Amino acid sequence: MSKANSIIKKIILCLKAVLFFSLLSGTTCTTTVENDKGEVQALTYRLQVYISGEGEVELDPPGMDFPVGTVVTLHVYPKAGYRLRHIIFNMEKVTSPVLRIKMNTDRIVVVDFMKDY
Repeated sequence: MSKANSIIKKIILCLKAVLFFSLLSGTTCTTTVENDKGEVQALTYRLQVYISGEGEVELDPPGMDFPVGTVVTLHVYPKAGYRLRHIIFNMEKVTSPVLRIKMNTDRIVVVDFMKDY
């Protein structure tokens, strides 16, 4: 293996580590642009979904990064023997299995499933 290939592999490994730890830390990835007045405006916002318990979450449209103003519909599906306890969004608890989110800032959603007794 040439020295250049070895260096490239090390750089790629470092970039993967940075991406992994940024995802763990909840680092946002808002894409911005400066307008003609020198103001910074967002082009995309990130939606981060964390799940506690047994179940799945589906986003429509799918993805993590959305253009400003996109409305994302979140659907939750508990696994058999579980039910939705609540969704935490904007510091409020929501108990509906469907949530519509307007992407006008970076968002964090926590979906909490519990055993159905």
